[in-house]
Amino acid sequence: MKKFIEKLHFITHDIQQLSHIEQAQIACESGAKWIQYRCLTKSDDELLTDINVIAEICDDWGATLIVTDHVHLKGKADIQGFHIE
Repeated sequence: MKKFIEKLHFITHDIQQLSHIEQAQIACESGAKWIQYRCLTKSDDELLTDINVIAEICDDWGATLIVTDHVHLKGKADIQGFHIE
């Protein structure tokens, strides 16, 4: 199945006020259909924990989940694609 980048593309960031999970939830509630998880500060176990929760949120809202870098996590979580920086 061919996927197209949606018009509203949200990228999570490392900020203190909101976790990546909270950012993804708010973005999906606001209509984003393309969520890019961008976390460059966590261990693989922490990344997978976040990614699995965000993947459930994306599934609930019909959004696509993309992960920045971390290609080595392919097959370990419900990731639809990767963005390589």
